[in-house]
Formats: sequence, structure tokens, C-alpha cells
Amino acid sequence: MTAESEISVRNLHRAYEVGGAQVHALRGIDLEIVRGQFVAIVGVSGSGKSTLMHLMGGLDTPTDGCVEVCGHDLGSMNAKQRAVFRRQIVGFVFQSFYLVPHLTAEGNLRLALTFQGTYGDRRQRMTREALERVGLADRMQHRPGQLSAGEQQRVAVARAIVHRPRVLLADEPTGNLDHATANRLLELLCEIQAETNMTIVMVTHDEELVSGYCHRKIRMRDGCILESAEMT
Repeated sequence: MTAESEISVRNLHRAYEVGGAQVHALRGIDLEIVRGQFVAIVGVSGSGKSTLMHLMGGLDTPTDGCVEVCGHDLGSMNAKQRAVFRRQIVGFVFQSFYLVPHLTAEGNLRLALTFQGTYGDRRQRMTREALERVGLADRMQHRPGQLSAGEQQRVAVARAIVHRPRVLLADEPTGNLDHATANRLLELLCEIQAETNMTIVMVTHDEELVSGYCHRKIRMRDGCILESAEMT
């Protein structure tokens, strides 16, 4: 892992047993992501992009190869250590919002911080700052069912960044949003990246949508990287 790399992937393989046959989701991926980049990983369904993100986030373990994130070798960690890594180093946003329906926006963030061992005035301050950051200061006491899809995804983003992670991993975060709302979400992610120097890796099938926002685009197919291009 080089001095400026935030994420380093070397000879990464992931295979699964499906119906007695081996399915190769990743086939020897090599990748370096520099700190502070907004990187889009694009490709059709089944290209391996979500598998790659799950390995970067410590949600899965590789069949072979190495993943290092912020200087942490994920392959050397046990399940408990990976759980600590996920709580401290990365934030996750998914296509589904996964908000607790009976809790307010504020309550969903407070719960996330409680799981991380943050309580009291500090928890309250961090919750408020994160919701203000995503433009929901006036919606803190609303439950998910009282929020639009775009607002719910903003709560999910706030929850992902409330503990101030170095890396944000977003798996199809615009998949349940209309085009205008998706663009507003991407603008928000760009603002967060610019203000915090957070490294953002986003998986999407919508290459056209993300092209105007990311610093770098990585195209995948059949578990391999076909192209990696800096965006101008």
C-alpha cells in the first residue's frame, strides 16, 4: 500500500459455491484508490462490483488476495476485528434505506452511535451535526414514513457519516430515487467529499448519471476491471 493510497486491492479473488458449481465473482482484481477521491465502480448486474465493495468494507472475506483500507489488512482480521473496523473506519449507504421505521431521523442516528459506544451530549451533538450536514435540521423528529424517498436516503447518508469515517461505501444509493432526486444526492456526496476529504466509493449501474460527479470511473465486467479512467 503506497503512502497516498486509502484502499489497496491486490490479486483479489472471490468464488462461491452455487448448486455444486464454483462461480467466480472476482478474478484477480488489482486496484489502488487515493485518499479523497470520489470513485464510481460501474458495470451491469453480475459484473462483481458489489462483491468488490463488500470486500473493501469487511462485509465479506476473499477467496484469495489482499485488501487494505486505511492501513488495515482486512485479511489478517477475525470477525470481531472486522466489526470494529466497520464501526470506526467506514460508513455504508445502500439502495434500501434500512431505517428503523418507528424511530425518528434523530433516533436512527442516535441508535447508530449507541452501537459504536457514543453516548450523552457528544452523541446528541454528532447527531445534530450530521443531520444539518445533509440538510435535514428541520426534519429530525420525523419518522421514515413521514419523509420522502430522497429525505430517507439523506438520513441514511447522515447515519453513514455520523461517526466521521474516512471511507464512505455506497452501493447503488440512487437505485430507489427518481433522476432529479438522484442528482441532488450525488451533489450532496460531492459536497461532503470536498469539505471532509472523505474517500467515497460508489457502485452503480447508471454510468451516465454518475459521470458528472466522480473523479474516477472504474468499469467492471465478469469479475474483472476493464477500464479505469480519471474524469475531467
